[in-house]
Amino acid sequence: MFKKQLIGALIISSLTFLNCSCDYNNKNDINSDLSENKVIIKDAIGGSLVIKNPLQNEVGNKIYLEVKPLEGYYLDDIEISNGERVSFESENLYYFVLKKGDNIVTPIFAQKSKTKDCSLYILQNEYGKVTSNKYEYLAHSTFEFSVTPNDGYKVDSITLNNKDISLNSLNTYSVTLLENLNFLYVNFTKDDTPKEEFTIVNELEIITKVVEIDINENDDPYKSKSKDDFYLNYSNANSYEDAYFRTKHYLMSGDITPQKEESSLMYKLPFEVPTYEDAYLMNSLCRYEVDQYGNYISYTINTLDGSDYKIYYGAAYASLDDVSAYLFAFGDVPANYIKEKKASSYEITSTWGEYLRLNQSRFSGDTSRYPYEPELTGIFGDYNYYESDFGSIGGFDCNGPVSTYNNGNRISRGTCRFVYNFENHDGSKLDLNNRHVFYTYNHYNDFQEYLNYKGGYTPRFGNESAGNPYNQVINGVKPTNPYKIYKANFNFD
Repeated sequence: MFKKQLIGALIISSLTFLNCSCDYNNKNDINSDLSENKVIIKDAIGGSLVIKNPLQNEVGNKIYLEVKPLEGYYLDDIEISNGERVSFESENLYYFVLKKGDNIVTPIFAQKSKTKDCSLYILQNEYGKVTSNKYEYLAHSTFEFSVTPNDGYKVDSITLNNKDISLNSLNTYSVTLLENLNFLYVNFTKDDTPKEEFTIVNELEIITKVVEIDINENDDPYKSKSKDDFYLNYSNANSYEDAYFRTKHYLMSGDITPQKEESSLMYKLPFEVPTYEDAYLMNSLCRYEVDQYGNYISYTINTLDGSDYKIYYGAAYASLDDVSAYLFAFGDVPANYIKEKKASSYEITSTWGEYLRLNQSRFSGDTSRYPYEPELTGIFGDYNYYESDFGSIGGFDCNGPVSTYNNGNRISRGTCRFVYNFENHDGSKLDLNNRHVFYTYNHYNDFQEYLNYKGGYTPRFGNESAGNPYNQVINGVKPTNPYKIYKANFNFD
């Protein structure tokens, strides 16, 4: 039986489970045929789910699921294949929002530990909240929770039985519960930290440094190294020469961490995105290096903590921040992109492998044919927009979930794209002050604009963020417009 005990103010809010793709092929699947929109509940060891409102088949309806764990088991997670989140309604009752096509639901039950039950008391003041999706407290088990201060407040201290708790990741903590009584204290205090001052400017500040480049082909460090050996102890390229030789052998230069389609954007941003009045702030500092002939060498990506790193022209990049910056700075795609929308198995296996990316083609932005697409800045004015793929894992495409964009043998393009401009309608090069780079994870339904620093993107705007279903505009609700953006000097130096 679940234990929940409170002293003072105990706050455990709605449970939200992470999503991942599921296996379709199970002959024992329980199908609830809801016209063209289906809910498919997978069999699970330790319990079952029951649909409480099976006749609700309209996209956007809430589908309620009753959890029925067997004796000795408890619900640990619910996974939805289409990327939808599951929300907690009441004890043993959850819901998710129906999307078009197959909605595959996988319950995950865990066996109750034979370890002795213990008690957890969470005490906090009123200036923030504590949330968790763990609701069974067992001695020696790990309890994970998130802490969110109210506006104008910060976390002062977190202790378990008078011992300090360390931060696990952004606003997330974990502790090992002790036998018998556990007292978790979370104290919020007023945040008196002075707000960062930004200087609003009209134009981008472009700083160009000339670097002498003289590459000796005999210095190639990768000519005798296999790809397996190269990626075994991988690190980013540390110079233009290093990136040059990597590209020569179809090797990456930037962050190769697997990228999820939400890429911390769907639900997590903006946390650190600076704002001014009613607008979001774009970093105005643009730092380039060029060679003695005026050719691009590098561009510096800034971060809000004052650190920075370089991306190199002509090199290969795959992460959200690296590619966004590359498109913005150079008006072109990285080296591991090909302009075609399809790739042969030879291109995948013999060149960039799993890091091959597709597509650099014109983006129409035709809102008469596609009314669910928001209208991007200047798209019907002076600018030509282009699009390229963003390779993600755990995403989805127009027909349902896909496990990964490129598995090294086959590409499933998914719905994640960059949409960007770099030229005027007459084909002339676009001034850097008029460049725009947008990211969409849901096939042009919503966008977020890149703000010229690592992790800097506006919130989502467009169709689904306005409350419409995927690829549909209902009840006359139009997609929301791009956010207003000011240029600002962040004083990184």
